[in-house]
Amino acid sequence: MGQPEMMGPTVAASCSRSPHDPTSGKLGIFDRTYVYRQCPYIKVDVKFAASSRDGELPTDKIVEVSRPYLAWFVMA
Repeated sequence: MGQPEMMGPTVAASCSRSPHDPTSGKLGIFDRTYVYRQCPYIKVDVKFAASSRDGELPTDKIVEVSRPYLAWFVMA
């Protein structure tokens, strides 16, 4: 399978999250960038509403999800 054929399903899978999905935050609104595992160049920015002051919890709610975008990946 060539790169163009691989990108369609890859981008579609990276769009599967939506607002109000429970997830793993600080009280208030905070942002996080997620990298798609199968292609480190595909990223989405996710905005969360924290459910507690106790750090990130699975009960935090997704407020907004950006469109997937391409960006250089960085090795930490």
